[in-house]
Amino acid sequence: NAYLLELNHGTTYYVRAYATNANGTSYGRELCFTTEEHTYHRDHEYIDLGLSVKWAIENLGESLPGKSGDYYAWGETETKSDYSWSTYQYGLSSSLTKYNNDPDKGKVDNKTQLDLSDDAANVVWGGDWRMPTSKELAIGGCMSGTSIFRPGEWAYYWTSTLSDDPSLAHVLYFDNNGYKDVTNPRYCGCFIRPVYPK
Repeated sequence: NAYLLELNHGTTYYVRAYATNANGTSYGRELCFTTEEHTYHRDHEYIDLGLSVKWAIENLGESLPGKSGDYYAWGETETKSDYSWSTYQYGLSSSLTKYNNDPDKGKVDNKTQLDLSDDAANVVWGGDWRMPTSKELAIGGCMSGTSIFRPGEWAYYWTSTLSDDPSLAHVLYFDNNGYKDVTNPRYCGCFIRPVYPK
């Protein structure tokens, strides 16, 4: 496979393959295509689905075709190699240090939405990009420990919304049967699809 990168939007291109050897150069058939016009916000392309926010067309950390994006633990703004409670920035499931409303689970601060300083989409892309809330989810796999769980079968996307159980946060879960809003342990590494308000 070959990729044509950094093409201009709304531009017609003519391409053809070629091969050169000792006998000369042979050319393939000429192909013509026109790139679509795209809309950007702070250097990131988005699509307007007619919902309350505009959605990035790529996951956070996705830079080339075929790369799904980076994994992030909920409330953490950097990637890592091990996604488990022992490496989670905000404590263990029974001794949380932030985003907790249950005194049996650690320090209580009653926060149920991520602060922008803990929102990976906002920290990495800046401006008003952020993770969607679970209510904005109108519409592979996840990291647990050092392994990818169910790659190619399931996909999990973090929202910025904490669950009723403060050791869990809401994710948008996809499989071959569709999607649903479920909860996941906060230490797991999941994809993030940034949004920004209209």
